[in-house]
Amino acid sequence: MSDPEKKILIEPEALKVLPVQLATRYQALPISRGDTMLTVAIADPSDTSILDELRAITHLEILPAPVSPAVLEKSIPFFYGLGADTLEAMAATQGPAVLPAASGETDAADAGADASMIQFARQLFQEAVRARASDIHLEPYENNLAIRYRVDGILYEVPVPADLKKFQNSLISRIKVVANLDVAEHRLPQDGRAKVRISGREIDIRISILPTPFGESVTLRFLSGYIFLGLEQLGFLSDHLKTMETLLRKPHGILLVTGPTGSGKTTTLYACLAKLNDRTRKIITIEDPIEYTLPGITQCQVHPKIQLTFSNALRSMLRHDPDVMMVGEIRDLETAEITIRTALTGHLVFSTLHTSDAVGSIARLVDMGVEPFLAASAIEAVMAQRLVRLSCVECKAKGCRSCQNTGFKNRTVISECFVLDEEIKRMIVERCSTDDLRRAAIRKGMRTMRQDGMEKVRQGVTTEQEILRMIGSETSPGSETSP
Repeated sequence: MSDPEKKILIEPEALKVLPVQLATRYQALPISRGDTMLTVAIADPSDTSILDELRAITHLEILPAPVSPAVLEKSIPFFYGLGADTLEAMAATQGPAVLPAASGETDAADAGADASMIQFARQLFQEAVRARASDIHLEPYENNLAIRYRVDGILYEVPVPADLKKFQNSLISRIKVVANLDVAEHRLPQDGRAKVRISGREIDIRISILPTPFGESVTLRFLSGYIFLGLEQLGFLSDHLKTMETLLRKPHGILLVTGPTGSGKTTTLYACLAKLNDRTRKIITIEDPIEYTLPGITQCQVHPKIQLTFSNALRSMLRHDPDVMMVGEIRDLETAEITIRTALTGHLVFSTLHTSDAVGSIARLVDMGVEPFLAASAIEAVMAQRLVRLSCVECKAKGCRSCQNTGFKNRTVISECFVLDEEIKRMIVERCSTDDLRRAAIRKGMRTMRQDGMEKVRQGVTTEQEILRMIGSETSPGSETSP
């Protein structure tokens, strides 16, 4: 994230001289204070009217230091903290706020802060969108409430006012209201969704609340903005893209996408479905949760509490005459067996599995209890993937304003594609080891994820350190030929 401290060095005591509301109004940032002098960063040092007003407010002589308006715009919220002006106004109208109880009970002071807290929540969301964040994390601790944004897969601390903890319950209650959650419930986890309009964009947010000893922890995931990515835009190298397009033309079989949470599996699956969604096919999905809505596709949300599980939903979906189906995740033997049976009866099925690489998905299914001959008969290919950060095109990983001094901006996919041909299927039926399957796949031309990543390093779109950060430095057994 951008760090204005690299541009402006201040004395923390100087900030106490000028309230944040006035600093924002005058676009003036106190830098240092002497006995009779206050040095202030300001865009126009020749504006005597502002200098006179600052002198009258602080009762100190003002020494102006010229700074660009862009730097001031970022520096004031950075040093005072996100939404400091809003919290300052809230404190002024409701008097001293009381720290929230560990139980999370809402106090009377919080209840009267609706308007100001709506404004603070809006500022929180707007800054997240500006920073290109995919998630917001509100994390309560004994003496503070921390806020972090996840940008391009990395968490960054957000500077917040020191007294934000006092307004913790009010902020979380506001988020619950937006998500239609139970404001009075503080002991149990809750999950919900909300749609908010920010800077002219409608943002779909998935909200999860988890109780902790110091209040409720909240994670907000921004879902909108990725649905319109096609396969060609995800960053697959040309041969993997051609393989995917070939697999999409198959009339039946299973295409698995594997990887850890946050590796872009859902985005890849939706891109595949969008490619097939030409109105000549019946496409049905069963998901937990439905992350993006796709016009022209029938989507179903699982509800385990009422016995609407993946396996139960799959049975019902088959009575709706589907051509293509997506099962959000294969989690157990029952779901795996029904998914395989669905593919063997003439359907094209997409699903995900949590494995570290493509070849390991076979062992994972066998460990669940799937018979090897069934896995070999139904699965056409497995695509394993990770998301890595792209080097900023403006500074080439050095750090600049465009990439918020991180050296990276946006992400791309690195992948390995394990296609099951007749020899591989025979090896699976014969229960060959994962290492033997991997060696055979590499011999037939499978490029490992590490090799895929290093090819993107050679293309100059990312760095070797970024590849190693995501997949480690070790080579998989059977992949000794990796560079």
